[in-house]
Amino acid sequence: MAAGSWLRYIVGILLSLDVLRIALTGSQLQQTTIALAVVFLILAALYVVKRI
Repeated sequence: MAAGSWLRYIVGILLSLDVLRIALTGSQLQQTTIALAVVFLILAALYVVKRI
């Protein structure tokens, strides 16, 4: 897999985890932002499973 793909994948995971962390600590975030983070995590997991 190309290095660019891994970079986008890692950055996306970090951003998603950060959004989820903020949501879990009680800060106010739009529901759509949280939903997008969850969707990205699911898509990233499926992407890894397909690659393996």
